[in-house]
Amino acid sequence: MQKEEIVGFLKERLSELLNVEVDTIDENKYLVEDLGVTSIMIVDLFVSVEEKYGVHMEDRLNLAESLTISQLADKVLVAVEEL
Repeated sequence: MQKEEIVGFLKERLSELLNVEVDTIDENKYLVEDLGVTSIMIVDLFVSVEEKYGVHMEDRLNLAESLTISQLADKVLVAVEEL
């Protein structure tokens, strides 16, 4: 699995949650500060990641942590590789 695949999945899911076009989402923008993602959306995103990739993210992430899509993809990739 490659990071680009995970970034694509995260952007697709965020486009659904934010009701915006996928190509308007920059993977280097911060989820909360730049994109306006709410805590409920973050939980939804984490659940989607867990269901798709079979990893548990709650042990790896702090909901208060400021993350970009790219940084989140890195964390997901590490989790998947450790399976």
